[in-house]
Amino acid sequence: MNNEEQTILIEKYLDRELSEQEREQFEQNLKTDKELARELKLHQAIRETIGDEEMADLTNKLNKITNDYHKKETIHRKIKQLVIYTSGAALIIFLITIISICNKSYTNEELFDQHYEHYDAGTRTRGKEKNTTEIFTNALRTYDNGQYTQAIEQFKQIPETSIYFTPKEFYTALSFMELKNYTEAIKHFEMAVKDEQNVYHDNAVWYCGLCYLKTNQTQKAKQKFQSLNNSCPFYQKKSEEILKNF
Repeated sequence: MNNEEQTILIEKYLDRELSEQEREQFEQNLKTDKELARELKLHQAIRETIGDEEMADLTNKLNKITNDYHKKETIHRKIKQLVIYTSGAALIIFLITIISICNKSYTNEELFDQHYEHYDAGTRTRGKEKNTTEIFTNALRTYDNGQYTQAIEQFKQIPETSIYFTPKEFYTALSFMELKNYTEAIKHFEMAVKDEQNVYHDNAVWYCGLCYLKTNQTQKAKQKFQSLNNSCPFYQKKSEEILKNF
C-alpha cells in the first residue's frame, strides 16, 4: 500500500465509510502495523486541530475550486487529501536507512550528512484556497518547488494568532535549512518545539538536533536527541545511533 492509498484508507475509516469487513481488517492491521497506527493518530490530531466548522468551510471552498472535475468520488477524495496536507499532515517522512555505526565514531558533519533528508510538504499537485489557508498552502507549494527564499517570505505573512503559526515556523526552519542557514533554522525550530501538543513537535526536535550537529553545538544536539530517545518511539533508534558517537 502506497502513501496515497494509506491516506485514503485512514480517511475512509475516520469518516465511517468502510464496510464492516474492511473496518475489522483495518483495526486488525492497527495491532501489528505501528506505522499505520501512528498515521491514524496523526490524522485524528489534525482533525481536532482544524475543528469541524473550519473543516466544513474548507471543504465547501474546495468544492467550488474543483467543480469542473468529472467524477464526484474523485472530488471528495481530493478534498479529503487536500485538507489533510494543507493542515500539515504531510508528516510522512521518508528518511534514509541508517548506516550501521558499529564502534566507529563520526564527526558532527558526517552524522548530519547521514541523517538529513529533505522534508516534503506534499503540495505539488494540490489546489488553492483563500485567506490564511491560501497563504499557507501557497507557501508550502513554493517550498516543495524548491523556492526556499520565496517560501520564507510567504510564511512571514502568517500571524502568531493563526492555527498555522507552528507549522509555518517548522517549514520556515526547514527552508533555512535547505539554504544552509542553520543558525536561522534553529531559531524557528525552537519556536516550533515550544508547542509540545502540535503534530510537528517531534519532527522539529529531530531537525533542530541535526542543525545543532551541523553548527557543532554538540551539547545542545545531544539534549535534543536524548529527549527523542526518551519519549519518541519513531525517532528512538535514530537518536540512539547518533548518541553513541558523543
